[in-house]
Order: sequence, then C-alpha cells, then structure tokens
Amino acid sequence: MENSIVEEKMALIPKDKDPRKGGLKTMPFIIVNEAFERVASYGLMPNMIFYLMENYRFEAASGSTILFLWSAMSNGLSIFGAFLSDSFMGRYLVISLGSFFSLIGMILLWLTAMVPQLTPPPLSHSGVEQYCHSDDSEFEIPTDNLRCLNRACIITDPDKDVNPDGSASNPWRLCTVDQVESLKALLRVIPIWSTGIMMQINLNQNSFATLQAKTMDRQILNFELPAGSLNVFLVLTLTIWLTFYDRILLPLLAKFTGKQRGGPGPKVRIGIGLLIPIAARAMSAVVETIRKRTAIAEGLEEQPDGVVNMSVAWLLPPIILLGLAEAFNSIGQIEFYYSQFPKSMSSIAVAIFTFGTAVADMIGSGLVDVVDRVTSRGGEESWLSSNLNKGRLDDYYWLITVLSMINFVYFLVCCWAYGPTKDEKEERLLE
Repeated sequence: MENSIVEEKMALIPKDKDPRKGGLKTMPFIIVNEAFERVASYGLMPNMIFYLMENYRFEAASGSTILFLWSAMSNGLSIFGAFLSDSFMGRYLVISLGSFFSLIGMILLWLTAMVPQLTPPPLSHSGVEQYCHSDDSEFEIPTDNLRCLNRACIITDPDKDVNPDGSASNPWRLCTVDQVESLKALLRVIPIWSTGIMMQINLNQNSFATLQAKTMDRQILNFELPAGSLNVFLVLTLTIWLTFYDRILLPLLAKFTGKQRGGPGPKVRIGIGLLIPIAARAMSAVVETIRKRTAIAEGLEEQPDGVVNMSVAWLLPPIILLGLAEAFNSIGQIEFYYSQFPKSMSSIAVAIFTFGTAVADMIGSGLVDVVDRVTSRGGEESWLSSNLNKGRLDDYYWLITVLSMINFVYFLVCCWAYGPTKDEKEERLLE
C-alpha cells in the first residue's frame, strides 16, 4: 500500500522539459507581440470618441456607451478563449488565432474609415477511497470550505458509480475531487473579484477626460499634446512603477524583512488599488469645477469647442494616480487568483480578470446611460452633455468617487469573510 502511494506521488512530479524550448529567448517575441497590440489598442480607444461624435453624430454619453459595450465584448470573450486554451486547443494556437482575429478587426475598422463605399452614413487522507479522483489529481480529500459541495465527489455505490478503470460511470452525477475544489476556488474568489469592477469603471472614464482636454490649452513646452494621448501617461506610470516595484523596491523589502516575498500580499495590493481611485476621481471633480468656472468667466458657456485659458496638465495628476492604482490592483488580482486556483485553472486566473473588465464595461455603459437619462429629464441639461461648459461632469465624477468609497468598504468586508489565504497562514506560523 505504501509503495503504491509513493509511486502515485512520483508520477505527479513533472518531468524535465526540453531545454531547447522556452526560456528567455522566447521573451522578445512575446514582448513584441504584446507591444504592437497595446500600441494599436491604446492609440485607438481614446480617439474613437471623436470618430463617433464627428463622423456618426453621436452625443458624448451615447458615444461613451458604445465604447463601453465594445470593450465589454472584447474583454468578455477572453473567458471563452481560456476554456479553449486549457481544454482543447492549447495556448500557442489560441494566441495565434487571437492575434489573427485582432489583425482582421483592425483592418476592417481601417477600411470603414478609409474606403467611402464601406463607410456607413453618419447617424445622429482517511477515507480517500470514498472520493472520485482523476489520474493526475492534486487533492486527496475535499477541503472544509463550502462543504455542501463535497457530496458531488462522494462514491456511494462503487459498483454503480465507478468504472473498472476508476473513472466515474456518469460524470454528470459524480465529480472528481479536483472538479469540486476548482468550483470552490472559483466561487470563493467571486466576491473579491467583484470589487475590481468599480476599479475598471474608474479607468474607463477617460473618454470624458479626452473631451475635457480638447477644451483646454494643450501646449506643453513647444509641443501641442493631442487630446487623445492622455492615456499614455497612465501607461507610462504603470510601466515605471512596476519596473521600480519589481526590480528595486521588492528586493529592498525582502532584504529588510528577511522574507522571500518582502512586499505586501495580493489582497493588500488590491486594496491599495481600490483606495487610490477615490482620491483620483475627487481630484477630477475639482479640476472640472475649476475648468467649467474658467470657461464661464471667459464667456465660453455656449461654445463647446472653445479653449479655456487652463493647461491640460491639470488633468495629468488624476490620470497618473489611476495608472498607479491599476499597477497595484490588476497585478494584485491576477497574483491572488493564481495563488488560490489549482494549476488546472491557470488560464482562468487571467481570464476571470479580463471578464471582470467586460462586466465593468457593461455596468459602466448602463451607469452612463442612466445618469444621462435621469439628469436630462424635463428638458434639463444632462450632466454628460456634449457641451461640457453647460453639463455637470464634476457632479458625475463626485458620484464615481462615492461609489468607489462604498466599493472599498465592500472590499474590506469581502476580505474579512474570505479569511487568511494559505500563504498568509504559513507566514503566521513562521512568525
């Protein structure tokens, strides 16, 4: 019996991979592929609001709604790609197909803008044998979390429930321990995952910042900053902070604390990423109040395209803060999912994050639509009017600030309910 257990454990040890494949020599291809994709997407998204408003006569609110829905669809399909990658096609083929379809989409969008015939008309341990296991099972017995689900992997009648080879005779009635634990892991992270939705809603408000920039003095030194390029500062902040954090700050913290992982845990980083947008959106509201008062004082209330005597640099601090928030929150989320999911769900860890972005886009779209409809009742000027000088974009930013504060409190409750992770328990034992 002991020999068989040893043989089973030895079989789970991964064999050495081919040293000629993978490694650092593959990194340039991955970096170039991701860099080109990001250059295209980050250059496209901020300017689409102008394309929709000028070529298709969309209002600011309805144009932002279209962008939310577009982003939701593109991010939501990632969960489907993760299942294909893990279960059927493999990562390489899925990445290749995804890159191909992304290229086709860019070409089609380019054709609609360049070819007149394709341009639509503009529009306004004990008892292990009782449980069903797979051949490469990571668990011997189910955990105590969500124990109500453990019944799904309990063998009640071995003659009827299990085939001679040890597999379930009816997979719809009997699950393996790994399947049950995978479902548990997914269900347990959903509350914390849901807190990231508000974070993505904050990030997706930059179409309004682009409209603000168009009405401000964009001259910086001897260069006129394009209104649609503000997101560059978010990406630069994200890149610089991650490089500094990973290469300088973490090694210093590890040396100072004597721990292999010197920095804060994933949940702490998620929380920091949810706290920063509160300050960022409050700053956005204050800046918009100043910009609007300046426009009215200069007699530009009826001129939506009038440029106020106020530098676009006022918009940069909130954007930089949001870049810092994304660095904390997004990396913290993905690391948290990786640490809590079984190895068989490695692709789901990233897919659930991008799926959260899709959900945020849908909710953000609904939020913009509701605010626009409610505030424009009775012939009143909408908060999200295309004429920012007559709208109340600052009040909309304050609304986002309050929602972000509520979301942060909700996150604290979710962390308390989730309890300590496995890594946190091990650190406490070492202390």
